[in-house]
Amino acid sequence: MAADRGPVGAAAGGLATGASAPALTAALDLAADIFLTGVSNLAAGFTPRLARVRRDLDSASLRWPLLATEDLADQLAAHADRAARHQQVLVADLLAELVARARVAGAAVGQPRSRVLGTEEAAEVALRRLRLTALGCRVQALGEDRRALVFLADPGAGIVLTLDGRFPGAATGADLVARRLAGSTVGVLAGGNVVTETAHRRADRRLRLAVNRVARTTVSQSGGAWGHLPSTLLARDLDALAAEFDRLPPRLVRPRVDAEDVRVVAIAEVEYLGYEPGSQRLTAVVRGTAGGTALVVSEYRAVTPGALDALADALQRDPSFVSATVRRGRGGLVLTPIAVVAEGRVVVPDLASGDGSKALDDGGALAPDRLTAAIEAAFELLAEMAHRGARHLPPSFEARLGSTAERLDTAGLGRCATDLRGLSRALGPDPGRAAFDAWADAAIRLIATAELR
Repeated sequence: MAADRGPVGAAAGGLATGASAPALTAALDLAADIFLTGVSNLAAGFTPRLARVRRDLDSASLRWPLLATEDLADQLAAHADRAARHQQVLVADLLAELVARARVAGAAVGQPRSRVLGTEEAAEVALRRLRLTALGCRVQALGEDRRALVFLADPGAGIVLTLDGRFPGAATGADLVARRLAGSTVGVLAGGNVVTETAHRRADRRLRLAVNRVARTTVSQSGGAWGHLPSTLLARDLDALAAEFDRLPPRLVRPRVDAEDVRVVAIAEVEYLGYEPGSQRLTAVVRGTAGGTALVVSEYRAVTPGALDALADALQRDPSFVSATVRRGRGGLVLTPIAVVAEGRVVVPDLASGDGSKALDDGGALAPDRLTAAIEAAFELLAEMAHRGARHLPPSFEARLGSTAERLDTAGLGRCATDLRGLSRALGPDPGRAAFDAWADAAIRLIATAELR
């Protein structure tokens, strides 16, 4: 494991310097106080401080730390409102991201500071006439509300943009098909060709489409002819795609761009398709038209009950393309599918009707992934620490850190285990900034190691 061996964490560099340093330092101080106090113990007076940090990051044009802090603010608000969208692991990820960006921006070598902090990104840019190809939609539950995230390929720029729709009520993905979004419907947008004159693009490549009588947005039906997409979006050789992802810097310090990991894969054949009843997971192995294989993995979610049935059906119909988020995992590429093109039709599983009652073939469970399980358990423990607060941990927490470190050692992740033991020593009777720094060391290494699985 390269991330387990390499200099992740404190060794990544000092803190960023320059005109933007005060804003970034204030954001790090905020993150440290959240960790020490705990999300569950934050008082109402914390909100104005968070607002000041966001304002100062915006004034300093620190786009990526600003977006991370905005997501953090949303998570803290969700916890205060007892909303289901609050996730302890997401809070921990955001705290680690702020530290990682500051350290790498202050390093003498590595990523350019502008890419790590987003200092050259405009908050929003008005775009001229755009021709976009929809790559499907992902439906997410945000507490009792729903989010439909439509993925739109811009062939001219070679990037994927996103269109975000929020809808009140506990609907399923199929219920959102006819809901209105940007002058059309979610179902039509997710599988069509879009021409718009009203687009504004945010720094994170999220689109805002104005609806007016002068500048229009039109959507036409698509048969999934995605072969025209540029090589930055369309992967035919999956070994080459794996090498491309290997060359990327860690996610925590990459530009904070929506859908940066979305690709279209040209499929030569589906070599394996199976369903694991215990985990309610559909898995497939696909081969690229120019070689290489990737694992397609999709799990049952109550908000999209018909998704697995629709995906299995599409993968059995000689599919030509799949759009998916791509990551490294299990020693190769793992694709989380967004849409499949089969028999000249774009199938969007998250929007499919059905109740998930269709019998799927049991292909046998994959071998347990011991490394991933150990990493996830360790990071969940770090997330719990940030939620409770380092100054409010029960006496049993030291033993839990020790047993988790042993599990990491057994899995062959010795540096990760060493970080957890160092964190345990740094806590002491009155944890301070050193404890937060040690926590960040451990969190950053675990996140980077998980990426390279």
